[in-house]
Amino acid sequence: VAAAPALAAGRAKLAAAAEARRGGLMLSRAKDLEDLMRARRWQIDPHLLAAPGKVEVVVYGDTPADTLLAVADALLSESFGPEQTSLREALKAKNLERLAVAATRKDDALWRGTVNGRRWYLGFEAAVEAQAELTADMKSPLEFLRDQGHTVYLLGRDDGGVLGALGISVGAEPEAVKAAKALSATLMPGLPDGTRQAVAKAAGVTCDGPPLGRHDATLLTPHAELPSSGARIRVVVVPEEIPMWGRLREGLALLVYRLRGRVAWD
Repeated sequence: VAAAPALAAGRAKLAAAAEARRGGLMLSRAKDLEDLMRARRWQIDPHLLAAPGKVEVVVYGDTPADTLLAVADALLSESFGPEQTSLREALKAKNLERLAVAATRKDDALWRGTVNGRRWYLGFEAAVEAQAELTADMKSPLEFLRDQGHTVYLLGRDDGGVLGALGISVGAEPEAVKAAKALSATLMPGLPDGTRQAVAKAAGVTCDGPPLGRHDATLLTPHAELPSSGARIRVVVVPEEIPMWGRLREGLALLVYRLRGRVAWD
């Protein structure tokens, strides 16, 4: 009952994200992603993962996402190679052809230029960090984009710091599903490693290393080879320090999952 409001909010945000992705472009404010990631329970459908030609935008601050896209496009003037034709065509309808070139770059290139009288820069995280400091709040959405199979670029202004992030997809949808299934899985703090690994193995995901810091996440997905088979990733976010009543509630939730056969236990 206590988790119901957060769960409802998470589902509403996910529904909005799904609707936006159907148009091939996802516009999100960093705080929206953070709220979604902290929801008690939510799901990602691999159908919503990155597919070729999709671009996601995370906005830090109040600059319109359309402005960030236009600036990024203006900064890039590289010529296209034969291997980039397909992705270029996929992005052509959005007038984002130059972003296709950026998505195929694997080095630490940093594009700089003057747009609308302001000095801007666009590049990979490592290159941009030399220009401006990235806070923890900024880095969290970047992991969100990378987990979906996007190549991530940061866009900033000399007099304003980093103002946004662009996630550009060049991978095929089955590859995105494979990446989703390969996400590391952990369970709530305090459970033995053997138990965590057994549950993760039964769920079809890898599980290695300690829990994921203060906000541990449980990633479970059924066995699935293709996007059409309906694989999902369930994320449970739990504070590191759980009060006694919270432990009882989470224990009851796990018991319900076990009784329903949702998770196979040793």
